[in-house]
Amino acid sequence: MGHRDITDLQEGHRLVREEKTIKDAVRQINTEGAAVTIREIAECRQDESVPQKSEERLRLALEVTNAGIFDWLIPEDEIFISPALKESWGLNDDIGGQASIDYWKSRIHSDHRERVINQLQKHLEGNEPFNEDYLFLSKPGAYRWFNSRSIVIFNEIKNPLRMVCSVRDIDNHKKAEELIRNLTRQLIKSQEIERRLISCELYDRVSQDLSAATIECEILMKNKLLQPEIRQHISSISDMLLTVLMVVRNLSYELRPPELERLELMRMLHEYCKQFSEKHGINVTFRFGEINELNVSFDMKINLYRLVQEGLNNIKKHANASHATIKLIPSSRTIILLIKDNGIGFNLKKQQARSSNGTHMGLRNMADRVKLLQGKMDIQSASGKGTKIFIEIPYCEG
Repeated sequence: MGHRDITDLQEGHRLVREEKTIKDAVRQINTEGAAVTIREIAECRQDESVPQKSEERLRLALEVTNAGIFDWLIPEDEIFISPALKESWGLNDDIGGQASIDYWKSRIHSDHRERVINQLQKHLEGNEPFNEDYLFLSKPGAYRWFNSRSIVIFNEIKNPLRMVCSVRDIDNHKKAEELIRNLTRQLIKSQEIERRLISCELYDRVSQDLSAATIECEILMKNKLLQPEIRQHISSISDMLLTVLMVVRNLSYELRPPELERLELMRMLHEYCKQFSEKHGINVTFRFGEINELNVSFDMKINLYRLVQEGLNNIKKHANASHATIKLIPSSRTIILLIKDNGIGFNLKKQQARSSNGTHMGLRNMADRVKLLQGKMDIQSASGKGTKIFIEIPYCEG
């Protein structure tokens, strides 16, 4: 089709929009030599119904979806609220379909309001996405969990004009997560109790029996009536008993450091890193901030201790590293733990697949413990470039 034909086709569309009859439009265009058919012009008229159909589809979608939608006209500070969201938020009919953004902000729980509003401001500046969970006052005295995700439309000078946001009621999901956390917390507490009992049994009975057997061997070795070969054999048995005794005592210590309940966490971790270095030939640097000044609960202490313990054991087993660094520092309302090594590294996706299959569970155990503490764990690793584990845990005073 040539330039003339395209121009004539556009002219035909214009005539149709001006409500001329198809017959008149075709007659006028054909006199100028345009190859426009009645069918093409009729399709143009049919296209005029597309916006109406789209609006109808949108209306039906808003009525049947479980997710609520609000459409914030930012310069006017008005929000259009879908029926589903209006019901979830417990809005009265006299509010109609609109409310101000301040109304939404005012009903966010005070513990979450600052975080959500700060993230919203960054979102409106075009810097970060908006995907937040928060408690919202849906009924007098009754808060429920909601999740909001949105997109922003900007004008040509990057000022926000409109924000369209989906809102989902995730209260049941959050309650289920909290139930799982509580059950997991109880499970870990039970594990710690079992570890303490096993540790006591190993230290108080097994190690004592091994010590007694070692003493008996020493007494036998002093018996001059025994032949030298027999005394040498008893000496070998005594050496083996001493080795087993050291293993049992180390295992007892790792299961439950007896000093942890009454001594400072930093002192315990410093001592553990020192012993780990001496035992396994991996140089461990331990650095920490002023955590001892915080009133950290015993549960937090034991979990931080276990995370460091698990991290170093993973390095010993898999990293083939000569050096590791442990950093534990307080930040604003959080405690940050960094574990890194100069080992061989690994492919993170493959490692996650192995963990899901029940093998190489070290990192998975760490992730579960961090999740229990409602923290975040980020792993960075590549072949030949070592591994870095960054853990951030919300701080609560004990």
